[in-house]
Amino acid sequence: MSDVFDYAKFFMKHDPDTNRNTFDGNMKLQKLLVLADLVSLAERDIPLFEDEILAFEHGCVIEKVRLRHANDFAGFIADSREFNPDFTQEEYNVLNLTVALFGGLSARDLSDINHAFSFWLTSYNNSIQPDGFKNKNKAVVSIDAMRGELDRIRDAIAAFRETESENQFKETINGVDFYYTPNDPVLTEEILTQLYNFSRFADEKAYSVYLDNGSLVIC
Repeated sequence: MSDVFDYAKFFMKHDPDTNRNTFDGNMKLQKLLVLADLVSLAERDIPLFEDEILAFEHGCVIEKVRLRHANDFAGFIADSREFNPDFTQEEYNVLNLTVALFGGLSARDLSDINHAFSFWLTSYNNSIQPDGFKNKNKAVVSIDAMRGELDRIRDAIAAFRETESENQFKETINGVDFYYTPNDPVLTEEILTQLYNFSRFADEKAYSVYLDNGSLVIC
């Protein structure tokens, strides 16, 4: 299990959104982390990270990541660009599946998805005190509560996998489109680096990529 900051850096490094240094950019990052945790629970029955998830007005957040994004975005994005993760294959599977399912959605769309879970509403309501102030200690979302609502995540994963073999996904690097079948190859940092280096001198604007006995083929 890696630190939640490592997963945040992964999403920041590969997210194509142009509005990252904004409230919405922070919100999207938070929701992707929470959804990745749900995907991990649905796929592996273990959380992706150990940090507490808190229920805020605009959805669930991981507080230390939220504060770093809000208070030191320049340093955070610089760290993300230089980040070379050493995730396990299972971690990559969870992250890539999360991106495939939710990465193309806006911050508001992801917030709406988050608000549909009762674990958010229950913890958020618990955190509001009679004087109107928020008690963060009572805003913690329990893993058991998240486990109780995994059916919709499992349904989304099942629907995705029913169609994934018929579709190709695209990763754009330096203006070059690389088309691949989901999970073949799994886009590890090593493969993304190979694609980046290839893109710098590519003659064409689009290529297909796949693995042949563990070696990356670009054609």
